[in-house]
Amino acid sequence: MGKKILIISIVAAVVVFGGGGLFTAYAMFDVFKSPKAVYLESEYKAWRAFETELSEAVRKWKTEYKLLLEEPYESETEISDLKVKGLENDE
Repeated sequence: MGKKILIISIVAAVVVFGGGGLFTAYAMFDVFKSPKAVYLESEYKAWRAFETELSEAVRKWKTEYKLLLEEPYESETEISDLKVKGLENDE
């Protein structure tokens, strides 16, 4: 009886760890995936990265630049010492 339980537990451990290893190889390391599946997964990852960057840029725009467009803005520039070539009086 004790030998039977030992054999069953060893077989169960092999199945659990072996199955887990196959699943990890399939999911993480692209061992059993077709080239099409690998390509589509990489396209998906690239699209998600682009989406993250775009949402960060929109968030930055909303917090920094949109306020500048909505608030009143006034600017003064003095050009008293302006010299334009061809319009000078010293010619």
